[in-house]
Order: sequence, then structure tokens, then C-alpha cells
Amino acid sequence: MLADRPDSLTQKIRGLQWWAPYCADVAAEEHERARRAQAEADSLRAQQRRRPRGCRPSLVGAR
Repeated sequence: MLADRPDSLTQKIRGLQWWAPYCADVAAEEHERARRAQAEADSLRAQQRRRPRGCRPSLVGAR
């Protein structure tokens, strides 16, 4: 039967259906990583805005 050949469309669809749950899980993990990175970037920007411009901590001790 033609549908049983490894290069048939039926076999390709079966392979994609087998991969679909894995791909969905990986995509969800990547989405969560991107969301956390965005939240961290937003937090760092907010911290930067709160610090006054002229009050930078000195890296070298006072002379």
C-alpha cells in the first residue's frame, strides 16, 4: 500500500503528530523564559529610574 511507504504523506503526518506534544512543551517553556527575562528587564529599568542621577556610589575611596 502506498500509505505504508516511509516517504508517504501519511507517514509524514504521523511523524508530525508524534512530535507535536514535544514541540508544544518546548514552545511553552521558551515562552515562560522570555516572560521572566522581560519581567527582569522591566524591574531593572524601574530600579534605574528610582536612583537619582547625581548620586552615583563611588568606586574609589575618598581622598
